[in-house]
Amino acid sequence: MVIREIGLLLYGMPIFYQPYNKASSEQSSVVTRSAFISSILGFAEKLISPVDYFESEKYVFVFQKDFILSKRTKEKEMLIAYTVLDKEKKVEKSIKNRILPVLQEVLKRFISLYNGRDLNETTQFLSFKKELDAILGTDTKSLDEKVSSMLFGK
Repeated sequence: MVIREIGLLLYGMPIFYQPYNKASSEQSSVVTRSAFISSILGFAEKLISPVDYFESEKYVFVFQKDFILSKRTKEKEMLIAYTVLDKEKKVEKSIKNRILPVLQEVLKRFISLYNGRDLNETTQFLSFKKELDAILGTDTKSLDEKVSSMLFGK
């Protein structure tokens, strides 16, 4: 399963975004994709019920939600972790067993690091990429990177 990108949305706006494939950044802007994801997710949940993922012809969009406290308000705000994957056959089992737990861990670590901070200052989240890489392990490394880390420990 190829991970195209992982991101975090607050009020439908991207506060953290990490592409893992050059093609995903070329197709549309992260702001446009974030707005699309937020609107489709909101629409589906109002009409149907909570949604964990939805599929398009080429991709699968997977979501996990939690709440975070921002410095600007005393109430917790909804934080959405999402990932975009290449569509494969029988994707549901992988989503439940692998992807949703990973997104839950991403939310857990992000909230533990940034709860109570000013979430409008997104430059503070740049260092979160290291946390994300630790959570994902080798899932987002290329074959060359995997071999290099096995041989040279890098």
